Parts: sequence; structure tokens; C-alpha cells
Amino acid sequence: MKTILLASAAALLATSAASAQDAQGQFKLGGGYTFLDFDDAEFHAVTVRGGYDFHKFFGIEGEAIAGLNEETVTVMVEDLATGIMVPVDVDTSLQYGLGIFFKAHYPFTERFSAFARAGYVWTEIEAGFPTFTTSDDTDGNAYGVGAEIAINEEFSARGEYTMYDYGDDSNADSVSVSLIRRF
Repeated sequence: MKTILLASAAALLATSAASAQDAQGQFKLGGGYTFLDFDDAEFHAVTVRGGYDFHKFFGIEGEAIAGLNEETVTVMVEDLATGIMVPVDVDTSLQYGLGIFFKAHYPFTERFSAFARAGYVWTEIEAGFPTFTTSDDTDGNAYGVGAEIAINEEFSARGEYTMYDYGDDSNADSVSVSLIRRF
């Protein structure tokens, strides 16, 4: 399934690049701050995002996020000696997140546009128990909405909300603000 999604994303990128010459598209690169709220933990992260608007209303973008903090969560585990469930504190951290998105946007004015995006994401979270550390890679669909306002010809500010659906593993919501440079 992942191979099919990756092949589809690569084909979409190739198609976008081929049609970009006709559409006179625009590259964008940006960075900012993202707050992620998972089921049991909240993370602060730095975000780097790149994209290409291959049409007035459509584009594609990729993003990478890296966690900035650890969050301690309490989980219930069975004490093997007594069979009783006991609370254990676990230090968790967001290692990274990668995503690719198809974006539809509508320019209300020359300076203000709104967008919706849908894509696929990969995330790794690390958990440190008192006696060992483990990490969990998970992936799933992501959907979001946001707005972008031009500061000048080259730069714009962007805000967005994204929901991550990791299937049975967990879900997360994020709020992100970033500065975008257009080329």
C-alpha cells in the first residue's frame, strides 16, 4: 500500500513538473512553528515546507517537522510479580514527521488566499521507559485547511490546522504558523 502511494506521489510530482512549464507555476519554501496534539501527548515542532503551485488553484507540497520537546505521559502496565496494574511515567518525544500533500487554494484577493490540503504522512515517536527506550513509526492520512496572506511580493504569512489520522494507532491535530518565500 505504501509503495503504491509513494509511486502515485512521484507520478503526481512528475506530472506537475511537466505541466508547470505551461502553467507558469510558482515555487514556495517556508519554515515555522507547529503545535501537535496527539491522544496522550503534546509536542512543539519546527516545520520546513516546500511546494509548487502548478495551477492558479492547485499545487503540491511536502513538509518535514522535527520535535522540540519531551512530554511525560503516564501509562498503566502490569506488574509481573503481583499482576496488578501500576502507573509508569514514560518520556515521549516527536522525532520527525514527513508528509506530502495535494493542495487546492482559492485567491480571494491578490494578497489573501485560503486553501485545503490532503495527503499522506509518516511520523516517528520515541518513548523512554525507566529501563529502555523504544520508537514507533506510524503513517496515515492527513487533512487540513488554512490561509495565506502576502506581506510583499516575495513573502507571505501562513496559518493552518491539520488533522492526522493514523488509523488504529492514534490521531493528532496540529496548528501551524509559518513564513513563506515565493520564487
